[in-house]
Amino acid sequence: MTEQQDVEHLMLLTGDGGVPFVMTAGPESMRVWAVDGDTMAEVHESLDEPVTDVAVHHWPGQGFTLVAGTDDGLVHVLDSGAGTTLTVRTLSHDLPIASVTIAVAREDRYAVVSVDDSGQLASWALDRHGGAAATGEVAQVPWMQSAAIGAAGPDGPIVLTATDDGRVLTWDVGNDAALTPTGHNRAPTGKLVHLAANDTTVAMAYSSGSVLFADPGHARFDIAELNVNLSAFGHVQGRGWFLAAHERTVVALDGLGPGTT
Repeated sequence: MTEQQDVEHLMLLTGDGGVPFVMTAGPESMRVWAVDGDTMAEVHESLDEPVTDVAVHHWPGQGFTLVAGTDDGLVHVLDSGAGTTLTVRTLSHDLPIASVTIAVAREDRYAVVSVDDSGQLASWALDRHGGAAATGEVAQVPWMQSAAIGAAGPDGPIVLTATDDGRVLTWDVGNDAALTPTGHNRAPTGKLVHLAANDTTVAMAYSSGSVLFADPGHARFDIAELNVNLSAFGHVQGRGWFLAAHERTVVALDGLGPGTT
């Protein structure tokens, strides 16, 4: 058994060769354990700064990439290797990190995209097997709320950003991590309160009880009106479903529309 105060993020990760890992993060640190039967061995800990956002990408059969933003303006990138080894790299902003995401360009190559509290959107091109991060492009996004990975579009990965003025902006992410704005779509009323993404769709839940589904790779946007304040929101790995919780009710939303209750 392990202890960590005020856990706000909890993930079960699968490393190279199927090795299970557990990640916890909260106001004081992010910690990663390798699981072996009934025991857990800590393999990474970042201290002293609150974790503000976490993103993960699973490479089929080849482990994971984990990204965490912290209140001191740092972005921590962890790539799993053979066994329980981790490659750890650190990227930096000038201000606390508001949101992070991972945009996969091609096999073993990806971009980390992050947003700080001023609305500065930055990206870095990385290789899973190590080496220095190549800085892509830095853009200023007005009235920023959050960011999430969209989908692998026909010309590469796409990132969505939500703004306080009620828009969702789309950005193409190039192989060199350069960001190119490509358009925008009107968002539901209210404040963005929950955000989740699967391999093709980003779902954004708003305080008004509406959920915006976006498949930017095919320029598809749809809104589901739930008309309740959501207490939790997430997606089911491998199923394409999103789950929305309100008090004792859980609703399953299937892709770009409501599913079963």
